[in-house]
Amino acid sequence: MKLKKLNSIFKNFRKKQLLLCIVITTEICLSAYIPFLIKDLVDTITHNNNINSLLNITYSLLLLTIINVFIGNFNHYIWHKLRLESVNFLRLKMFEATLKKPKYFFDSKSTGEILALIMDDTSIVAQNIIIGPPMLFSNVLNFIIIVCVLFTLSKKLTFLTLLILPVYMLGFHYFNKKIRKTSRSERENFGFVMKDAEEKLQGINTIKTFKINTFMTEIFEKKLKNHFKFLSKNLFYNSLGSSLNNLIISLLPILILIYGSILINENQLSLGTLIAFFTYISNIYEPLSNLSDYNLGLQSSLAIGDRIISFLDLDSSSKNANKKTINSFESLEFVDVSFAYKDKNYVLKDFNFKINKGDHIGIVGKSGCGKSTFLKLLLGMYYPTSGKILINDIDIREVDLNSFYSVLAIQEQLPFIFEGTLEENLTLGSNIPRSFIDKIIKDIQISDINNSLDKISLNTLSVGQKQRICMARALLRNPEILILDEPTSALDCKL
Repeated sequence: MKLKKLNSIFKNFRKKQLLLCIVITTEICLSAYIPFLIKDLVDTITHNNNINSLLNITYSLLLLTIINVFIGNFNHYIWHKLRLESVNFLRLKMFEATLKKPKYFFDSKSTGEILALIMDDTSIVAQNIIIGPPMLFSNVLNFIIIVCVLFTLSKKLTFLTLLILPVYMLGFHYFNKKIRKTSRSERENFGFVMKDAEEKLQGINTIKTFKINTFMTEIFEKKLKNHFKFLSKNLFYNSLGSSLNNLIISLLPILILIYGSILINENQLSLGTLIAFFTYISNIYEPLSNLSDYNLGLQSSLAIGDRIISFLDLDSSSKNANKKTINSFESLEFVDVSFAYKDKNYVLKDFNFKINKGDHIGIVGKSGCGKSTFLKLLLGMYYPTSGKILINDIDIREVDLNSFYSVLAIQEQLPFIFEGTLEENLTLGSNIPRSFIDKIIKDIQISDINNSLDKISLNTLSVGQKQRICMARALLRNPEILILDEPTSALDCKL
């Protein structure tokens, strides 16, 4: 069921997966014919001096090899292109879902957790869900064809190969599992190291003024030393697994040559067959390794898949279908509203408030009295613990908040400026007449900050300049409801 839901996310990729399978099948089938040409070439050289036969086989071998190389390159290109497309596709869906999350979601999750889910987890899931089916198909087909080719060349040498392969598979699977586990732990720990470094860089002014460079360096050094333990453990399993695999991969061809030489000496095998078998035997490891990788990757994807499915909320795609739309603002009312954050005392208790269209209301109070909470409730970022919030006499729980936001604008207490030009920061993608933009720029006195088409230097803007930009941004919407949260705290009195 979980796998079915994950696959449904990528239903638009089906045709590309099919194309990839067709290209893979073509490459595998062409590759399977090469060892027979090698066999014929060697046997012709050793038993037959017919130059025409020799040239025909040589030309066929060269032509087939060149064609196969081009198909292989095309396969490699569409394989990785599909992989990257799927990762970007899922990242975009996750980002869209993030922007639709309620405010309380961000209170319970750190930015690092959310970014890890969007950037890292999506990469694992997308690659395994999209590339998984073609990978399974190609490697099962490849293994079957390789075994058939080897069996056709020499039954005895094939049996020897199949006796050794289980040892290779067990070792590969064991160490691969260990490597994935230690890699996951290392990546998680690296996230903590990055978070620590980011925190210290953000507090660079405090570090310098309090002269705690050495103290902070020592803390970061401890983080790095702890991370090194995770790196060392991962390196240990990588090295051990690689050594075992290399031993088996090196040992099998030697055994093939020894046993093949005995069979040639007993006239049970030709030199051409042995060389063809020896040349082709190395191909058998790849599908086995890939199938083991596929299984581990699939299990990892299913484990992470729960978080992806939950985040995208696939089971509730129609939850907003019956929400009521706000086309214009008439009134907003708090009716006996009480609110408390989780496991804390009430911030608001039996609060009543009403504002009608055209009213001008100022809310004043000391720090911590609930002004910011009131604003979050008004915007639908939180729902009241008890009581009702009515917009045009409609309970806010039944309102399509996007339609409500279309009739209001807000300047927040902490102004936020996006990377981009002044005009981009003001319009935020909306189609606003140039004359109106110029008027607001002049009225709010931000014409000195930048040419509206030049990129803003965020590090050189003062808090007051940021507040003016955000005020202009709000006024440009010409909203029915304008909410100003301490909009002039950093502005000059003359403004």
